[in-house]
Amino acid sequence: MHELDQMTPNQRLNAFMTGQSMDRMLAMPVIVSMSGDVCGMTHREKRSSPENEAKCQIEAYKRFGNDLAVIEYGLHMVGVGLGGTTNDPEFQTPAIATYPLESLDDIDKLDPERLKKEKEQAERAYEEASKEAKRAGKARDEAQALQKRYRQDLPKQKEQALQYRQKYEARMAAFGLTTEQWQAVTQQYTREEADLFQKKLDAHKAQQAQAQGRYTSAKEQIGAQGKPDLEVLQQNLQEAEQVWKSRQEEREQWGTYARVNSESYARLMPKMEERAQILKEHQQISDLYQRLSGNISGFRMDLETFVQRQYLERILYAANRRFLEMSAGQFELRMYDLDKAGEGKNHGLDLMVYSAVTGKVREVRTLSGGESFMAALSLALGMADQIQESSAAIHLDVMFIDEGFGSLDEHSRNQAVRVLQEMAGGSKMIGIISHVTELKQEIDDQLLVIKDESGSHVRWQIS
Repeated sequence: MHELDQMTPNQRLNAFMTGQSMDRMLAMPVIVSMSGDVCGMTHREKRSSPENEAKCQIEAYKRFGNDLAVIEYGLHMVGVGLGGTTNDPEFQTPAIATYPLESLDDIDKLDPERLKKEKEQAERAYEEASKEAKRAGKARDEAQALQKRYRQDLPKQKEQALQYRQKYEARMAAFGLTTEQWQAVTQQYTREEADLFQKKLDAHKAQQAQAQGRYTSAKEQIGAQGKPDLEVLQQNLQEAEQVWKSRQEEREQWGTYARVNSESYARLMPKMEERAQILKEHQQISDLYQRLSGNISGFRMDLETFVQRQYLERILYAANRRFLEMSAGQFELRMYDLDKAGEGKNHGLDLMVYSAVTGKVREVRTLSGGESFMAALSLALGMADQIQESSAAIHLDVMFIDEGFGSLDEHSRNQAVRVLQEMAGGSKMIGIISHVTELKQEIDDQLLVIKDESGSHVRWQIS
């Protein structure tokens, strides 16, 4: 809106369309090339950048208001498309210079294909011209920026030149040279030769500084010491050389000894290795003998016990089948581990009891009377099995069990009797000597011993 407007553009347009009064006439700034005149730009300047285009249009809005906007449609480009030409001067608005047709009667003279080609050529020429204009504008901007920078740096450059001039004059005065003499020197020697002279000078200065440093250090170390007596030093040197010579002779002598010893060691080494091997074998045999004889401290298991362990292991295998059944799967007889056999009070054949209830191993002496009887009976049965199995000529067909059932509870006693009945069901005869009355119900064939006033009598009771 313009600063003097009393109505908004919409209100003004509505009043115009309905025939009502308005605060002013409608303003229609056109977004065309003429907008450059508002902000004082030529047409070419205005369209040189989007910023200039926007600036000119904003200035047109500020000056004339903005009630309606008409987008530029480019009528002159339509003329170019039809085959005409346009002018695009620097300080004028583009316009159609010549028209492709003088009248509508000449419409048939238009060649669409030619017009298309000419249009394409014109577009390419326009694009190239636009690119060239952009490049030229960029080069101009760069030149302007460079010029601006040079102008800014010029005072500084002048000041530096003045400082260099002053240093030059001061250096000439220090060397006592005139400008003509200096020019003669610079003309006589090249830049490379001057650089070489400077490097030599710098190296000489560095050597001089090092020498001065060494001199100062040596002077500090000497301090207040007097000048040494060269004759005394010479005598000390001779004595030291004599001692060194004597030590050298001793060194050569010891070297001879070492060489002889080395040769002797080389000759004796095979014998020493052979002797070491013999000692090793002797030690192995001795250790084996001591172990087999049971003479090792803390390990009293001899060879006989070791062999007995092998037989005992087989007996335990057969015995545990009965012991597990008698104890309802609760107990199992086990030997000490071989690495612990023979240690302390363990003589190698000691037994332990594994409890399936606790999952732990305990000593045999912790068993109750009835459990001990079942263990002993299982061992006896297992031994009988192994004796008969190891020797085909031996048959253990008869077995007598004297007492032991009195210490068993009813369940354990029934389990033991059932095992014995299974054995008796085969080819074996098992006799039980017992005073337990409950066994009479379990035993079919009984030999009763009856004691009365006239003495003891026996009789068979066969069911």
